[in-house]
Amino acid sequence: DQVFGGLYGAIIVEDPDGDASVYQRLGRYEGIWAVVTDFAGRIIGDPAIGPFFATMDSPPDYPSRTTVCISRMVCGAAGGPCGYGHGTEPELEGTPCLSMAASHEHLTAPQDATGPNPPRIGSGHFDLVVGHLVAALAAAGVPVEDIGIVGAALAPTCADIVQEDPEACGG
Repeated sequence: DQVFGGLYGAIIVEDPDGDASVYQRLGRYEGIWAVVTDFAGRIIGDPAIGPFFATMDSPPDYPSRTTVCISRMVCGAAGGPCGYGHGTEPELEGTPCLSMAASHEHLTAPQDATGPNPPRIGSGHFDLVVGHLVAALAAAGVPVEDIGIVGAALAPTCADIVQEDPEACGG
């Protein structure tokens, strides 16, 4: 009987004594990779935000590169030994992750365009992405407290990602 159910429950580390780090409880890098893979699928499948990614001019390895970069970000947010922009994974062949601002500045949703300026990423889009991350973490059986820790560590990225109204991201 698993304490942490859900789709990836078997890779989440139980911590009855409360002395494991969030990184360890998430299943280390392998567990984070599984959650981020689920998260990416949720984003791409969302009709409100998926088109931002489906229409971009990106390198052929975009999906795997993005999964590596986001996994590194979540790993660092969870107190793990990696972080976004800190070195590279072998999968990236020596190319570091772009900054949050640079990796999102060209994303638009042209399918919604009614004029020359297609919609840009707004705080509502960011909130949808956060919701998908929370759902992927919850599906993996991650406790609410750990989801909050990861979310709080990633919240400052909002102002670098949101284009329409970055002031809505808060301080």
